[in-house]
This record gives sequence, structure tokens and C-alpha cells, in this order.
Amino acid sequence: VVGCAVSGCGGGDADAGPEVVVDTLLNGAVRLRYAALPPPASEPAGIELSIGAVEGEAHEIFGDVRSIEADPDGNIYIFDTQATEVRVFDPDGQYVRTLTRKGGGPGEIMEANGMVLDRTGTLWLHDHGQWQMVGIDLDGKEVARHPIHVLSYGYVYDGAVDDSGRFWKFTSHSDDDDVFPPPNGLNEGT
Repeated sequence: VVGCAVSGCGGGDADAGPEVVVDTLLNGAVRLRYAALPPPASEPAGIELSIGAVEGEAHEIFGDVRSIEADPDGNIYIFDTQATEVRVFDPDGQYVRTLTRKGGGPGEIMEANGMVLDRTGTLWLHDHGQWQMVGIDLDGKEVARHPIHVLSYGYVYDGAVDDSGRFWKFTSHSDDDDVFPPPNGLNEGT
């Protein structure tokens, strides 16, 4: 089966979680310390839900899944970069709708490599084809578009959105001259 699978495991006493110590650090951040890990599950994890097919309807076939998100209602959002689509499935894995398509207009994506769902219910797609962060609501309507100020590209977008609505993304810098393509073998740099 092509696509994604959700697995879970059971076991242990659900009411008796590990002891947690909550500290407030000098900078105001909250730190959680767990006294012990919960006991391992008594049963191995298994597939609870599978979405996708080798053959079938267009919405069932995935080419290159780069991100999967779930909303508080259990709906599943799958971003297929090859199709340039975010497809929505209900908690039982039934197809609901497609939110995006390829293009440069409102709610359209040129070449994205991932998405992240923020706490307000906005899906942010890292569209490196337009050098934009494109925000769409859970119905597919574009709600915001922000330029990417630090140009970057990775196989899968690994950024995050904090509670203040700020985008965070790892980037690196080197003062060495860029050499492309890099020479074969082991290369060092600072």
C-alpha cells in the first residue's frame, strides 16, 4: 500500500503515568522532568489505519508524501509534493477533499517540500518555487503569504511555527567559497 499508516500501542496502566516534576527556569521557560519511563507495551504496535493504494482513484495514489498533519478533530492532511496537493481524509481514512493544486494564484503551490499545522488551524506550506510561506485554512482558502527571507531548500521542510506565529527553520552558513559540484570524496569545511 502506498501512502501512510498510523500505528499505536496499548499496555500499561493508563491512569498511572510517570511522575512529572515541573520547574520554571530563570528565563521563564517551563521544564518537565520525568522520573521514569512508562513500562513497555504488552502488545506490539500494529497498523490501525492505512491510506493509499497502488491502483485506484487519483486521491488514493501518492507519489511523494512529504508531510502529514492531523487537526484536533482527527482529520488527516497529507501533502504529496509530486501532485502538489494537500489531501484531506477523515479520522476513518475516507477521502474528504483536496485543498491545493499547482499554480501561482491564491491557495496554489508551485513547488513545496512540506507543511506544518499551527495552533490556529492554518496549514503553512514551504513553497520554495515561489519563495513564500503560503498559509491556507482547513477549507483550502489562502489566509496569508509571507516571503522566505532566508532562502533554503531541503528534501523535507523541517520548520515549525511557535505560539506567537513566528516561523523557525534551521539554516547554516559558511565563509568558504561555494564549490559546485563539490569534489568527490570526503570534504571538510568550517
